[in-house]
Amino acid sequence: MKVVLDTNVFISAFLWQRNAKEIFNLAKEKKFQICATKEILNEFEKVLKYPKFSKKLKSISKEPSQIINEFLEIVKLYPSRKFKTPIIKEDPTDDKFLICALSSKASFIVSGDKHLLKLKNFQSIPILTPTQFLKQLKK
Repeated sequence: MKVVLDTNVFISAFLWQRNAKEIFNLAKEKKFQICATKEILNEFEKVLKYPKFSKKLKSISKEPSQIINEFLEIVKLYPSRKFKTPIIKEDPTDDKFLICALSSKASFIVSGDKHLLKLKNFQSIPILTPTQFLKQLKK
């Protein structure tokens, strides 16, 4: 099974525990494949460097580069494209997750982002919260 995780899920998985960490651990156990594009990777790297996360990174004794390396160990990168017109008009930058889902033929998109969650699904790909995704895995 292939799954696209939104940046907020990655941040939660690495900097906090909760459901996102469980999702990441299941991917490490090869229960499913995390799919990403270069744009998703770039956003994750950029967000990790936000000043608001520096204290948390220090508390877990990690640098953004270490987290990116952990991420790269289990993620599979797919080519990206662009839509002719934005799908998520309120935040077109979120389209990169939809593009990745199409490129990778993902089974799910997992996100905490209200714009993505509002869609509920995209071209028959369900968009779930981390909690909903974990429940789906346990079925």
